[in-house]
Amino acid sequence: MSKHEHIKQFEIAVEPDVVRVMRRAREMIEEGWCQKTACLHFHDGRISRCSSQAIFDATLELFPAGNIIEVAQKSESLFIKAIGCLSNNIPMWNDSRYRYKEEVLETFDKAIRIGLS
Repeated sequence: MSKHEHIKQFEIAVEPDVVRVMRRAREMIEEGWCQKTACLHFHDGRISRCSSQAIFDATLELFPAGNIIEVAQKSESLFIKAIGCLSNNIPMWNDSRYRYKEEVLETFDKAIRIGLS
């Protein structure tokens, strides 16, 4: 095996920044989801977040000194695309009285698939 083939064998696929944000935001929603407010802090340290806040917090966590505004805008655009153009307002979509946590998680999954395609 040549040196080039050996190196190629161990190459790691790098995900787009927006996909990394969607994955982390989804993890945050799994830990706790809320409506009608950006986030709820509990005495035991848990945090529940709305979709928009999860995207913002994930961006800030992953890119603390980088191009946070650009990544945040692209991440929000990707999530809006996953919503399916019913709304371009993530908080309004999140806060629908008919919205459930499972649907929010499925929408993050859809955003990840779109971001990888």
